[in-house]
Amino acid sequence: ASTKLDDSGAWSFVQLSNGDSEATVYLRGANVTKGVEWIGLRADCKLDGSKANISGGLPICFPQFGPGEVIPQHGFARNMDWTFVEAESSDGKCVLELVDSEETKKVWPVEFRCTYTVELKDGELVTSMKVDNLSKSECTFTTGIHSYYDVSDIDNLDIVGKLKGCTYEDRTKDPPSPVEYDKDEIKIAEFRDEIYKKVWPSTVTLKDSEKGELDIISDGGWRDLVVWNPYGDDKMGYKSFVCVESVECDPISLAAGASWEATVNVVP
Repeated sequence: ASTKLDDSGAWSFVQLSNGDSEATVYLRGANVTKGVEWIGLRADCKLDGSKANISGGLPICFPQFGPGEVIPQHGFARNMDWTFVEAESSDGKCVLELVDSEETKKVWPVEFRCTYTVELKDGELVTSMKVDNLSKSECTFTTGIHSYYDVSDIDNLDIVGKLKGCTYEDRTKDPPSPVEYDKDEIKIAEFRDEIYKKVWPSTVTLKDSEKGELDIISDGGWRDLVVWNPYGDDKMGYKSFVCVESVECDPISLAAGASWEATVNVVP
């Protein structure tokens, strides 16, 4: 196994390897763009620094998930360069860190440390996100991993999990009216932007009739499942990806000196 930093391009990235498995983690947004063959990038993704963030991979939304009043949509973390805090090593593990700065305090006046750990283990991608409140008072935030997964064709995909009975919100409707979801699978045949409340911690499986199956195991602080696909949008390449996201939509209150932590494991 090995962990190496490559800073030769517009955006630096960490290359992980363990046996036959490889992962790529960009410092911009601490975004995993490669890790198992299911990690997806949108057709309009740029890795040359010409866009503020990476359209695809496993983007971190922090300290805001969705639209905000002062904090930009999906937060500032995905638009910033994180720090590679562990030296190059032989363990196939990467630890990245984002701390408060003058820039972040303009929109979120909180002293914090956000740590993201990515590891390759036995063909699995293991990730952990931790938020430390370093302020002298309580802070609140929402957060999520806006995960993009590559599929053979969106029409070949079923999303399966313990969904029946959860509260479901269709965010394409204004306002979204919560209803009880009545089945354990999701089939996408139109534009989808929806929340399945308190589905995590659990396992959600992507079943692709050509590609096979992928288990997404979310634990810790993640509670809400968000599914997004811009069905019909060829510019984004809607047929080749789906977002199956691990999210905390309700504000998290974190006492001074306290920590919050959550994990996502991606298992082909």
